[in-house]
Amino acid sequence: MARSTDPLFAEFCAPGATWGPSPGVREAWARGRRRYAVWLARVQAPPVLERLSLVAEALGEAVEPTPAGEAHITLWVAGFPTQTPSLDDDVAEAVLDRQVKALQARLGGRGPVQVEIGGANAFFTCAVLDVFDPEGVLAEIRALLDNEGKELRFGPYHPHVTAGRFIHSRDRAPLAQALRPHRALPLIPLDLHAVELCTFDAEAEALHLSTSARVQLTDRPR
Repeated sequence: MARSTDPLFAEFCAPGATWGPSPGVREAWARGRRRYAVWLARVQAPPVLERLSLVAEALGEAVEPTPAGEAHITLWVAGFPTQTPSLDDDVAEAVLDRQVKALQARLGGRGPVQVEIGGANAFFTCAVLDVFDPEGVLAEIRALLDNEGKELRFGPYHPHVTAGRFIHSRDRAPLAQALRPHRALPLIPLDLHAVELCTFDAEAEALHLSTSARVQLTDRPR
C-alpha cells in the first residue's frame, strides 16, 4: 500500500536536509498568541502506538518521539481562536462553534468509522505513519469543516500520525535509508470513535493537546 504515498517519500529522499527548529521561528509564528486549535482524532490503539515507537527508534537521536498520549490524526487546521480575527491564521470562535454543530448533526452517533494505518513516511519536519481513508470518511469530515470556515494550508492534505519531529537540520539521506524497511508494513485497521477540537500552547516546546469540544461518533466514549 506504500505506492500511493511514494511521491511524498521520494521528495524526502531527494538531496537536502531536514527542517529542525530554528531560534525565534516559533515566537514569530505565534506573534504573542498562545492557543492554537486543530481538529483531530486521537490514536490510542496499542498496535499503532507500537509502530510509532518502532519508527521513532529507527531514527534514534534525530527525532523527538511523539508522546503516546498525544498521538493523533490531524483532520483540519483551524488557527488561533479569537472573537475578532485580524491575522491570516486567526479563526473566529463563531466558526469553531458552527463546525462543532455541523459535525454533531452529520456524524454524531453514526458509529465508528475506519481508517488504515500504513508504514513510515516523512515530511521535512517529521517522520510519520501514513493514514489511508478507503471509505472517504476523513474527506467527508474535512468537507463539513470547510463548509464553515477556511483552512490555512500550504500544501496538500496528507493524513498521517506523527512518530517524531526532527530535532536538528541534518542530511535526509541516512534518515530515508533508516525508514525504508518500515515503508511497506501491513495495514492496521483503526476505528475512530470521536473527533475532537483541541488546542495547544503555540509557544511551548512540548505538545500537550487540550480538548475544547468532542463529537462522539459512537454511543460510548473510547
